[in-house]
Amino acid sequence: MLSEEALRPRPRADVLAEARRLDVPMTPVNTPEEFVAEEQTRRRGYFRRTGFPHLGDAPFAPAPFNFSRTPAVLDRPAPAPGADDGGRFPVRRPEQPGTAEPRLALAGVRVIDLGVGVAVPRLAGSSPSSAPT
Repeated sequence: MLSEEALRPRPRADVLAEARRLDVPMTPVNTPEEFVAEEQTRRRGYFRRTGFPHLGDAPFAPAPFNFSRTPAVLDRPAPAPGADDGGRFPVRRPEQPGTAEPRLALAGVRVIDLGVGVAVPRLAGSSPSSAPT
């Protein structure tokens, strides 16, 4: 591939710096460690330290939103399976077969979404055989 041949010998940091200088929309595809270490991630103070003993000094991403009236606060770790959760989450009782009103499949279940959306542009070779028709 043309772009791969042109970019392979150059350090990634140089390629990204040149793209930023030229105002070319380019971003690295980082490992989790690289993302935590990125300058913009560090400058924004995105990751926090929780102080939870079982996490040690591991970085933790806060909620991706900020509501002024009801801010998201991480004041305690999730309870261990079967542990007392302090009454914050009601226990989900199994449904009995034949209940009159069907419930949604995840009703009463805690859901954690760790998904991330990513868009990655790709440059194809410009040989006549690969040109669009």
